Amino acid sequence: MLKNTDMRLVKVVFITLIVYLIAFGFANAQEQIAIPLSRPGEAGQLEVQMVRGSIHVQSYEGKEVVI
Repeated sequence: MLKNTDMRLVKVVFITLIVYLIAFGFANAQEQIAIPLSRPGEAGQLEVQMVRGSIHVQSYEGKEVVI
């Protein structure tokens, strides 16, 4: 049978593991945002400020920017 201190350690490890898995899931979530272009036929500029992550840029024949 587990002692009180052993049981607390098991609980702490379990809770830490759950928190880590939840945070890892949110960090890897992918979300798309579509922004319509005000002048689709003309060249434009997009400025992005990010703390972490990456952006894949690909062109297509649409009238919006999909991030």
